[in-house]
Parts: sequence; structure tokens; C-alpha cells
Amino acid sequence: MAKTRQDRKAEFLEVFRKCLGNVSVACRQYGIERPTFYNWQKDDPEFEQACIDVRETRKDFIESALDKRIQAGDTAAIIFAAKTICKDRGYVERVENEVHAQNPLSFTIVEATGNEDTADKKAD
Repeated sequence: MAKTRQDRKAEFLEVFRKCLGNVSVACRQYGIERPTFYNWQKDDPEFEQACIDVRETRKDFIESALDKRIQAGDTAAIIFAAKTICKDRGYVERVENEVHAQNPLSFTIVEATGNEDTADKKAD
């Protein structure tokens, strides 16, 4: 008996879980093209939610691994966590601005070259 589309999706989700949500690897292992995966997501809200759940599980896995490295005293892991988790305490390397506007904004970006002689010549 031929497998139904729902059966194939369920089988794919098992592969997707084992691949920790890596679309390319899961599609290759299951034998479908990426567009098929994306069409399944678009057409099936339950399948889409199951995929979101797999990706959330992957994030949990990554966070657990990071926590283990932090507990082991890994300086790079500690710095990374501080820069991503402790932004509200000033652990950032750049300024982040969030703008909320009701009307569309218009602006011009001017690139600074850091070479004042070049800027002066262009102005002449």
C-alpha cells in the first residue's frame, strides 16, 4: 500500500528531529527536495508547528551545550553569553537602536571614509 502524504510527513519529521532541524540534511536523508518541505509547511499548519517545535528543541540543545561550556569555565562561551544574554546590563559591542514610528521614515545613509583629505577634494 502506498504511503499517504501525512505518513510521509510524519516519517520526515522523525528524520528532521534526528537532524536537529537542519532542513538540507533532513531533505537529503529522506529523499525529498527542499521545495517539497517548504510546500508542506505552507500547506499544513500542523506540520509547520511540528517543524517550529523541532527548531525550538535545537535551540534548547544549543543553550544546554553553551551552559555546560560556561560551567566548565570556557572564557569564549562566557563572553558570548554575556554579549547575547546580558545586553540589558551593557555587555554589547555595538549600539542597538530600536525605532517605532507610525509614519514611514525617510533617511539617507552617508558612509564615512575616515579620510578627511578625500572628503575635502570631493567637496572642491
